[in-house]
Amino acid sequence: MKMWEVNYDFYGVGQGLFCTGALLNNESKVVYQWIYDCGTNSKKDLLHEKINHYAVKTNDLNGSNFIDLICLSHFDHDHISGVVDILSRFKVGDVLLPYIPMWKRLVIAFEENCRSGSYLMDFLIDPVAFLQRKATRGIGRIIYVSSPNDAPDEISDIPDNFISPRKLEPNEYNFDEELPISGQALIEGNYKAVNPDDSMLTAEDRENKNAGIKAQVLTLEVGACLQIFSVWEFVPYNDSCLVSLVNAKFKKKVLLKSKSLLLGKNNAERHSILTELKEIYDDVFGCKPYRRNVISLFLYTGPILSGNFCSWVIHSELYIWKQQNLQLRVVTEKSTLYFWPPTKSGVLYTGDGYLNTLKRINSLIDFLGEKRMKNIHLLQVMHHGAKGNWRSGLAKILNPEYSLFSSDPSLSSPGHPHSDVAKDFWNYNPIQVDKVNSATLALHAGLTVISPEMSKKKRKRL
Repeated sequence: MKMWEVNYDFYGVGQGLFCTGALLNNESKVVYQWIYDCGTNSKKDLLHEKINHYAVKTNDLNGSNFIDLICLSHFDHDHISGVVDILSRFKVGDVLLPYIPMWKRLVIAFEENCRSGSYLMDFLIDPVAFLQRKATRGIGRIIYVSSPNDAPDEISDIPDNFISPRKLEPNEYNFDEELPISGQALIEGNYKAVNPDDSMLTAEDRENKNAGIKAQVLTLEVGACLQIFSVWEFVPYNDSCLVSLVNAKFKKKVLLKSKSLLLGKNNAERHSILTELKEIYDDVFGCKPYRRNVISLFLYTGPILSGNFCSWVIHSELYIWKQQNLQLRVVTEKSTLYFWPPTKSGVLYTGDGYLNTLKRINSLIDFLGEKRMKNIHLLQVMHHGAKGNWRSGLAKILNPEYSLFSSDPSLSSPGHPHSDVAKDFWNYNPIQVDKVNSATLALHAGLTVISPEMSKKKRKRL
């Protein structure tokens, strides 16, 4: 049996979310590291301080400024405001995004009152081009995640060039050798080598628009996931839902304007097009808040629980810490849990996702499957603990060892976490990260390869 360790950091950035993780082998060498969201509505300096800390820590761990994966749950300011800073400091292997059609992204832009030429507006108009421009050290792949809720007419224009990637079988990995240091994740499932936004452009326009794009752009089909050396997996779940007010006529109008927006030559031209688009949106949505969308990319991460692998957490350590400078952590609380028999080993990031109805809860359970749902060691509670994203009894259904809230409780508005949500998770080791406190969860586990020849009786003994 091989031992492995995974460290999850949840940085206190106030009213926002900044999560990182690193998978280490039995010699404490980093195999894979990732970021889930990076933003805040609190002071910029607070987020900048935590990014500095992460940069120093990453360099100390593996001696390089390379991140294997960045996952953005959705495009609100308090979840992506630090992404430009991250991209200027690190070379990135993969960026994982929820695929949201152009018309939906504009809903977000107009609701957020984004001004023409702002970072957020530029990102929402063309995420691929924006990320490419800001990634001064480079991005390997930009990967969109499809939603099971996408309407057929929203994906029918994408070329039907499915790619079935080669799968690395468990017996191809030699556990007597040292795990390699960083490596591109294999995609388990189908994907398309295409940027969905390009489907609205002619071949010539597509070529001109993408002239400076070096990153490979892929779209994952529903159910596809990323695997690391057939040992570890990242399973994204895009729960975006359509607004009910739109129709084919509305989409056609937006599509015509969107083509011009993607090909706009300067800010003045884009500003004029955005003004016309806002009038179209106002005609449909009126002056009420635009958002009728549920948009958040959930991400489950943990050891692969199928095939020839068995994994158990032997013990976990949780540290609540305050940052005094880049080098020093002051531990204010330490909790060590030893599990026998060993227990869960996965983490579920939810961003601002909605689990407020049984239908949505069951959809998530059906998508991830029973094994993963029973393997949640820590749950990042949705939308900073907002009552509108939660349903009474949710904590018992998900049953995590730990439940984590990232918010600024000192703010009377929005008042996260809501008291009813906090009470629901009270018996599930709640953790609060805020402007002062951050948290680190370290899981120490064993990984065993079960040979195909082993009998069912021997499997049960393991």
